[in-house]
Amino acid sequence: MILVGNITKAPATNLLQVYRQAQASDPTYKRAKSTYMSARSKLPQARAAFLPNLNLESSQNKTVDRSRRYLSPTNQFDATLSLNQSLFDLSKLKNYKEIKLDVKSAAADYGVAMESLIMRTATAYFTILKDLAVLDYSMANVRQLYSSLQIAMQRYKVGLDTITSVYDARSSYALAKASYLAAENKLASDKEALWQITGQFYRSLAKLKESFPLVKPAPASIDEWAKAAEQHNLSLMAARYHALATKENIKATSARKMATLRLNGNYNYTHDYFRKSEYYNSTIGVTLNVPLYQGGLYSAETKTAEYNYQIAVAATDQTHRKILAEARNAYLELSADISKIKADKLAINSAKASLASNEASYQVGTKTIADVLSAQAKLYQSQQNYTSDLFDHIINTFKLKKAVGILGVNDLRQVNLYLTNVPNSEAHNTKHEATSELKKQQNLLVQNKLLQQDNSNEESMVLEQDAAKEITKKPPDD
Repeated sequence: MILVGNITKAPATNLLQVYRQAQASDPTYKRAKSTYMSARSKLPQARAAFLPNLNLESSQNKTVDRSRRYLSPTNQFDATLSLNQSLFDLSKLKNYKEIKLDVKSAAADYGVAMESLIMRTATAYFTILKDLAVLDYSMANVRQLYSSLQIAMQRYKVGLDTITSVYDARSSYALAKASYLAAENKLASDKEALWQITGQFYRSLAKLKESFPLVKPAPASIDEWAKAAEQHNLSLMAARYHALATKENIKATSARKMATLRLNGNYNYTHDYFRKSEYYNSTIGVTLNVPLYQGGLYSAETKTAEYNYQIAVAATDQTHRKILAEARNAYLELSADISKIKADKLAINSAKASLASNEASYQVGTKTIADVLSAQAKLYQSQQNYTSDLFDHIINTFKLKKAVGILGVNDLRQVNLYLTNVPNSEAHNTKHEATSELKKQQNLLVQNKLLQQDNSNEESMVLEQDAAKEITKKPPDD
């Protein structure tokens, strides 16, 4: 018996869902989280150097001398409580400051990893959407050229056209089929790229709606965006904190040549079972240690630390120049995107009109098949340019926000509203916020939250908030 009924098609996966899966699966992001946690664990280790060390040692000893019968045996219990407290050790103090700065640098690096995950996920997602659109255009191009080939062959049979026209049409048709196969292969390759991030393959992804708004960056000043990048870019923050940490390392290494002062205390208790007596003893004092000569070790280590600081300063300057270039380039690309997309739409309309005109003229003999094929090629190219520029516009928006250091999960939510198959509850909750953000990008420069988190993973959210607190603390004065 065959049952016939309505089969509900599974909804397409949207951008925010893909990101949540990437956050739980991406190995690069997990490694960055573990690296940050490892850096944080070093802070209590350094803090322990300033706290007292308390140790208890006990022993039970019993001795019987069988060779000398007249000597007294021993049977006693000993317990010693010792206390050690560092009173002055400048190298440990500087080392603690260095580790605090290393934690801030690691927190900024973790923020970079969060932004990178958003950027990589969005890029992989929209690259697949672009591939799907190009694949559709390629199929339409193949069908159109096949129709042109059939017309050319019919006209050749009745003597209205030459064999050259058939060869031209057949060549264009073969090239179109090859382009379609190449588009299929690229789609498969880009799906693999998304799988590397999320660990999953998706049967279908939510597509971009035609109502997606195109908004230029505001304020319309490249210098203001560059200035914002200097202040908030997380990669630059990480480099600056690392440079400060290496500077503290110079002080910590140099301070090892200075005197240290420690407090020492002991309390000893002894119980002699044989003599039935108890003894109590306590001592307290301070120990001064002055390193006089260590074979030039400390001086050599200090020189190495100074060179490491120079390396960190040079790396910071390189990062500074890089992020300024990225911010300026992203601004310029985003500023030109809207004009390019509008021009692409006009080019598509013009190419369609030109193709229709050439086909009509070809039917009456005033145009050749070469004119028709050329018009079809222009239409296909115009459609590809439009698709590429449209999705590049979205990616460039993310690039600019990442360069400024304000890319967050909320940016994914805003774009997600303009995808098909987005749940109504999710769209309702963020519709007003997303519309306001897309129309007024000035808010990008005044946001106080450098890292906007996703509530889907509570543990990750708490950890990321801790990282945000670390990188927003003011660096210590030198």
